[in-house]
Amino acid sequence: MATHQHGTTERIEHFPRVFLLAAAGLIGLTILTAALSRWTGSYHIAPPEAELVSSRSLYFADHESGAVIVTDAATGQEIARLEAGGHGFTRAMMRSLAQERMAHGISAQTPFRLSLWANGRLSLQDPETGRLVDLNAFGPTNAGAFAVLIPSAGALAKRTAP
Repeated sequence: MATHQHGTTERIEHFPRVFLLAAAGLIGLTILTAALSRWTGSYHIAPPEAELVSSRSLYFADHESGAVIVTDAATGQEIARLEAGGHGFTRAMMRSLAQERMAHGISAQTPFRLSLWANGRLSLQDPETGRLVDLNAFGPTNAGAFAVLIPSAGALAKRTAP
């Protein structure tokens, strides 16, 4: 047998429906905008225009020791050996670019291009896939990991430092 209390009213407050619809619309618009920018490729943000100071074509190859060998494509000279256990950003970036090439069935015959711009920015380009990475977007320490691979980067950093 059910008992009821008399004289008490239970009041349920409802959130205004218009605010719920507005929030749902905003969420939907955000998802739609993100999807459209991804499908059209318009999510890439180009670094500011500047004059090219220096560029270097580089090969990155895995070594049996676990190191990554960096070779100047023009001279064939080994310019760096990135030992396993260190150089995390450089190794991860190159692994990402190499995996993108493999996913598209592109060989490793074409070197990557590391470029230094007059505004101090460093970029890494894969001419095969068209991917351009603004290395400064990952912070000065990570950009510096690539800066050592291009001789004029150190001199420019000293000139542009505050």
